[in-house]
Amino acid sequence: MKKDRSSNADDLRHCAEARLRERQAQLDSRLLTADEIQRLVHELQVHQMELKIQNEELRETQSQLKRSLDRYIELYDFAPVAYFTLTADSAIRELNLAGAALLGQERFRLIGQRLDLFVSRQTRPDFNAFLDRVLLGTSRERCEIALDREGVPICHARLEGVGVRDDEEGLCRLAAVDITECKRTEEALRVSEEKYRTVADFTYDWEYWCDPQGRYVYISPSCERITGYRPENFIADPGLMLKLVHPDDREQVAQHLADRNEAGKLLEFRIATRTGEERWVGHARQSAYGADGRWLGQRGSIRDITERKRSDEVLIRSEARFHGLIDHVSSVAVQGYDADGTIHYWNDASETVYGYTAREAVGQNLLDLIIPPEMRPKVRQAIRRMAETGQPLPAQELSLLHKDGSCVEVFSSYAVVQIPGRAPELFCLDIDIAHRKQVEESLRAERDRFAKIAATVPGVICSFRLPPDGNACLPYASPAIEDLYGLRAEELAESAAPLWALIHPDDLDHLNIGIATSAHAMIPWRDEFRVRHPAKGEIWVEGHSMPVREPDGGILWHGYVQDISDRKRAEAALRAALEEKEVLLREVHHRVKNNLAAIVHMLELQCEAAAAASTASLLAELGDRIRSMALVHEMLYRSDSFNHIDFRSYLQELVAHLHESFDPQSAIRLEVVAPEIWINLDAAIPCGLIVNELVTNAFKHAFPDPRSWPEPGARTILVSMDQHDAGYILTVADNGVGLPAELDWTTTRTLGLRLVRMLGQHQLRGQIEFDRTDGTRFSLRFNADRTKVNPHDR
Repeated sequence: MKKDRSSNADDLRHCAEARLRERQAQLDSRLLTADEIQRLVHELQVHQMELKIQNEELRETQSQLKRSLDRYIELYDFAPVAYFTLTADSAIRELNLAGAALLGQERFRLIGQRLDLFVSRQTRPDFNAFLDRVLLGTSRERCEIALDREGVPICHARLEGVGVRDDEEGLCRLAAVDITECKRTEEALRVSEEKYRTVADFTYDWEYWCDPQGRYVYISPSCERITGYRPENFIADPGLMLKLVHPDDREQVAQHLADRNEAGKLLEFRIATRTGEERWVGHARQSAYGADGRWLGQRGSIRDITERKRSDEVLIRSEARFHGLIDHVSSVAVQGYDADGTIHYWNDASETVYGYTAREAVGQNLLDLIIPPEMRPKVRQAIRRMAETGQPLPAQELSLLHKDGSCVEVFSSYAVVQIPGRAPELFCLDIDIAHRKQVEESLRAERDRFAKIAATVPGVICSFRLPPDGNACLPYASPAIEDLYGLRAEELAESAAPLWALIHPDDLDHLNIGIATSAHAMIPWRDEFRVRHPAKGEIWVEGHSMPVREPDGGILWHGYVQDISDRKRAEAALRAALEEKEVLLREVHHRVKNNLAAIVHMLELQCEAAAAASTASLLAELGDRIRSMALVHEMLYRSDSFNHIDFRSYLQELVAHLHESFDPQSAIRLEVVAPEIWINLDAAIPCGLIVNELVTNAFKHAFPDPRSWPEPGARTILVSMDQHDAGYILTVADNGVGLPAELDWTTTRTLGLRLVRMLGQHQLRGQIEFDRTDGTRFSLRFNADRTKVNPHDR
């Protein structure tokens, strides 16, 4: 800058000297007069003075410029806003002290460094885009960045820059403001708003805020739970809430919403939900004002009080029922009175006991009406103490006054009812003792009758109690318990341990399990167990009782126990006799089976000796029939039951023998399908004969040409037995050629089919179905004694 000023001064001097030479040349060309010389001297003096004035003004201007430059430099350097001058590659050409403080380094060290290296990686793309816009355009550009300085927490800055040209080079002049605290404040506000939203959105009540124009600013999601409508439905239609109000309540609600003076008042009304359900809600609202006192609208809260309303209705009905009950109960006289004894309630039973009607008693003083004079000071003091402490007096027997002056013996109980905000109400409940004494006398007589009955019962009538702590006892036992256990009833009233000590050790577990099961399921208890009697030795005892749950959670059984030793000995003798008979019956079945087997063997010998093949065939068929009967007796002999056999096993053994006899090469597949079925002897033998005849016919006639069945197992005979609701279904089917079309099985005279008809239709009283489709199928439906499982397994 100094070089430029010196150059201009030299040029000015040269120009002045050139003009002076021209002027001297003009003056030298002619002689000046004295006047001209004097005027010239005067002009030179004036011009010199003008130059002096101009020099003084110039020096003053330079001084002002210097002061302005100093102030600018001072303002620039010490400005609270950071200023930067950047080149196109973000290199720092100039910056003030605030800029150096923002970057956390000394200013002279930052000159020439690139500002983008101080920008965080997350916001660096935004900064580069901002710098490009500034250098290419002429308008102001703005952006926000985060500065990541080594060893210093990240700070946020807002940049505002413009592009300038200097010696044909594009520069960016920008101002940077530290907005870290603003960011923190914004984050705090965001968190605070999020907390507010969380509280408001998840509040149980329906919260809302309306602006002064009645438009919803905020609605909590609970509105959907209460009305079925979402918040956006109410925002789209501000009048929706009033539309939901019950028509009978709508006018009152509209007035409540419009009147600011009702702010804070709770209004209860009915609404219809989106599904048409009627609900009760409680609505309260409050005006909202800003810090400047400006009205911002109204904030409201709506709570679903349907259940409370229903509870109130139930309570009202309950109170009505209570009053109806107490008013007309005939056995308890109830009087209600204030702390000074003034009567405000008098039921019908009080009229019966004391002779005064409710009209005569209400408003009178209880002490003057029914309390004898000598008792009045004590009763007055007792009433005052009840009112002050809220504690009722102990129940007691009193002798009070009747309207006719006679004495009334009553048993009095007391109660104090304290309703918040109201004076305590005192109640007295009196029972005529004369009636109670009659009842007590009746109970005493009843107890005596029961004791006489208990003394004559062949056994012990008792109660067995199992409290929550597990300390079992017998609260009551008839006198016969001493004969049964050798223990007195008093010994067991507190603990059943002496009795448990007499029970046989082998029976203790199932006895305890039976008691626990009865207590858990509240079902009757029955058990038999042995007791080691101190005098009689080992005896058998049987007990029966019914459990009842007590208020404290304990269980009380009422029942009886008796000595069944004689019955047990008789049962043992009967069991021994029965076992002897079972052995004899088993031997009978064994001998019948052996005799039938002997007949079968004789038939086989006769068959071998028979000359004609037809005779041998008939004898073989007869042997199979007898073998089917013998097999039943054999299975009964092997079984534990002499009434039923396992018919599935019977079928398997029977058809296995037939298969071995008629198809030793197993060219025909024979299948038995049956569940575990137990049937009696009367049904098993005819069923076995029927299966024998039908399977034999199938082997002999169903598959006449073996060459037409090339595949092994293609020829099939199926024997099945199944149960249905009315009885059984026995089926024998094959996929052979079937019976001839001209053969009528119902009239044929062949012995096998005649046996099937006779046994199935007449002996078993069943129904036979015959099907020629795809071979031959015989099905027999009949009823019989059914047992799904082995009876001895039950």
